[in-house]
Amino acid sequence: PVHLDALSPQTLPSEDADEQFGDEEHWGARNLLLAPLTAGGELVGAVSLSMPMGAPPPGEFQCSMLEIFALQAAVAIHQHRISERAAADHLALRLSEERFRLAFDNAPIGVAEIIAGDGGAVIARINRAAGAMFGASVIGSRHEPVDQVFAVMRGEPLSTLIIGLLERDRSTVRVEVPFIGSDGGEFWGLVEAASLETTPGQPGVLCQIVDITQAKAEERELTKLAQHDALTGLPNRLVIMDRLDAAVREATEQGTTGALLFCDLDDFKSINDKRGHLVGDDALVALATRLHSVVRTSDTAGRFGGDEFVVISFPLPEEAAELLAERISVAMSAPMEIEGDELAVGVSIGIAMITPGMHASELLKRADAAMYAVRSRRDRPLYVLDAG
Repeated sequence: PVHLDALSPQTLPSEDADEQFGDEEHWGARNLLLAPLTAGGELVGAVSLSMPMGAPPPGEFQCSMLEIFALQAAVAIHQHRISERAAADHLALRLSEERFRLAFDNAPIGVAEIIAGDGGAVIARINRAAGAMFGASVIGSRHEPVDQVFAVMRGEPLSTLIIGLLERDRSTVRVEVPFIGSDGGEFWGLVEAASLETTPGQPGVLCQIVDITQAKAEERELTKLAQHDALTGLPNRLVIMDRLDAAVREATEQGTTGALLFCDLDDFKSINDKRGHLVGDDALVALATRLHSVVRTSDTAGRFGGDEFVVISFPLPEEAAELLAERISVAMSAPMEIEGDELAVGVSIGIAMITPGMHASELLKRADAAMYAVRSRRDRPLYVLDAG
């Protein structure tokens, strides 16, 4: 409430008034009555009442009337100022709402306002970009269940991901979701949502969805390049060591065994020297394909470097490891045709059994030593097994 203070009117001092302010025929200070206009403790103006010289001095009646007038004038001025501020605030609110509407409707990314309905989260409104993403009508989607408009390809539905915002258990959500797009195919969307209150007591969520399908594809490609050999497409040394460490841990935890097979191509340098590196590269690709075709899908067949390949097969008993080595030897030693010429490459295979308590570095040393043992023997066996 506005508190108005009415101050009593005051007359100015009349000593020497004739000399200071005039004579008997003019207005003078002794005939001037002043009253301040105050509202809420703030001076907003003043009211003055002047009487001609020679008239009776202002009395109690004039002072009371002026005081009442000053009070009413102060109220009127204060109310006018309140009205002006209210009108300005209303205009600012309308402009703010209009700017938000324009930004919402014309945003290049999907934007949706979600509220709590009787059956769960429902759409309050979506913009045109969101409609295009999901093949939904901007008008027809209103009050529809959010999971019906924004359907996911797999995983948790969007309503489950944002329920905490509607229940005010959390304030923001940021998550990547595989959605079903307007064409029925999958697209990846980055969902960023925040709680808001659209109307008093009505919880809501403002949700933005950015199509990151291309970014996800590029991310997968970069990951593949970082983890796979550029020539053969097989897992590289980094992945081999990571999976060997995992197999060693599992062998120790579960008491199971597996096999590490170190495969080195025999005299492969002569192919590069005689036929050229392009032919050598084609031969490596063909041999990598053969190696991959004879191992289990759960096994790891990778290129360790140069003409060296590694297979990690886990779990696997010793007898099965020897059979696997035979299959690898037969597949990789078979003749192949490269640019119209028939080539044959031998392979030396060393096997080290993965047993509980072993270390990856020790396994590599044993498999490598077993491989060199193949080459040093006159009978040239297909493989040498180091059972540990």
